[in-house]
Order: sequence, then C-alpha cells, then structure tokens
Amino acid sequence: MAYLVGFDGGKDEAIALGRDAATYPGETQAEAQFALVLLLNRERQYGRAQHFLEQLRRAYPRNRLVWLETASTWLRDDRPAMANLSLAHGFSQLQGDNRTRMYGEDATWHLARVHYRQSKNLCDDARDRRCEQAADYYLDYPFTGPCCDLWREVNA
Repeated sequence: MAYLVGFDGGKDEAIALGRDAATYPGETQAEAQFALVLLLNRERQYGRAQHFLEQLRRAYPRNRLVWLETASTWLRDDRPAMANLSLAHGFSQLQGDNRTRMYGEDATWHLARVHYRQSKNLCDDARDRRCEQAADYYLDYPFTGPCCDLWREVNA
C-alpha cells in the first residue's frame, strides 16, 4: 500500500499500478477504482478521476458515497455547476433511502453543499457558519445533544 501512495518509486508508477488494477475485471475492481480515484484526486488529475467515478456510478447507481465523491471532485476541479448537479442528485437519493448511512454521512453532504455555496459566493454567512458548526458537532456526536435541533434549524 505504501508503494501505491508514492512512498517507494514514482507517483506515475503508483498510478499506473492503480489504473491496471482498476481496469482488470474481477471481484476487487470497484475497490481498485475507488482507490485510484483518491490517488488521482491527490495528484489533481480530476478529469481522470471523473472517468473512473463515472464507471462506478454506472455500476453502483444507488451508492450515495460515489455521488458525494463525484461532487467533491467537481469542487476540487473548480467546476461548481457540475458539483451542484451531483449534490442535487445525491440529496434526492438521501430522501426516502432507509439504508444505513455511513457515520457522519449527513454532515458530509451538508458540508459539501456549503463548499459549493462558498465557491459560487452564494453564502448567507451566518447560516453557512451555523451549518458548518452543526456538521462539526454531528461528526463528533452524531446521535446526541442539541445537534438535532440546530440541524433542523439550519436545514429548514
């Protein structure tokens, strides 16, 4: 794993290994694709990352985390309009989806939306600051405290 993240050998070699694993059909292809997306994002190769995210979205259309990573990659690539489309789709998926959520998933979605709003200068600073505070609180204490009331107020 250390080799893949660039500790021994060049970054290009690590990305090539990841790409080979991500394009090889098999049981671990999806994991390899997601790992490669993270590597490509780290190296600011957002277009290449979006290529693999598109494959993951086609293979796993209900996977909310793939949509979240797609939106985050668009934001990193300074393409907020595309991020907004991905976020809108992701939020529509969240509604009515009773499957178990990842720890802190709701907060992560809301933080991505705040980052989108900040990138477009659409901020209501007070509201977005409250949203960030609520999300930070939620990440630390997801099921307790005044977070629930603050979360409802922020997202009303």
